[in-house]
Amino acid sequence: MSKVITRAMADDAAKKIAAKAYNKKVEIALEKLKKAVSEAVYAVYPKPLVALANEYPAFFKFHASIRICYEGHYSTDFPAQDNTLDCYNSYNGVLVSIEVYGKLEKLRHAYKNLTNQRESYEHKVSDALVQLKSKKNVEANFPEALEFLDFGSSNVPAVRCEDLRKILYS
Repeated sequence: MSKVITRAMADDAAKKIAAKAYNKKVEIALEKLKKAVSEAVYAVYPKPLVALANEYPAFFKFHASIRICYEGHYSTDFPAQDNTLDCYNSYNGVLVSIEVYGKLEKLRHAYKNLTNQRESYEHKVSDALVQLKSKKNVEANFPEALEFLDFGSSNVPAVRCEDLRKILYS
């Protein structure tokens, strides 16, 4: 029996490897973005309104996504901390300065770039594993991936070519 790598196995392993390499970085970037969005929103709201919302939360909306804009431009939805107060009309969004908006956009792009890098890395690892084809080749060329591959379900009989050769040469 030989141990071969199927596309499904390679994809599963690549997902785990990419998670190990990128998930912490992506999580940190997302938390920075959420915190900055929440801080920007609370900087705009009057302090008495925030205090009232904290005292009587049932009468206010709290969202994990907030629409933010700067004067004269379309609004963009940003992820925010789960308990972020949302007092504005969701079509218009929270109005912030262009500097604050630029900072938020920069953080959002950093987060998106990391998620894109993770996806790209995942595809490259999956393709590499499929090209290696067997456990033996993985052991020789990419041994770090072995712990993420499950060869238990991939045992296939080795191809026996003797009978085929006899027919060919007879």
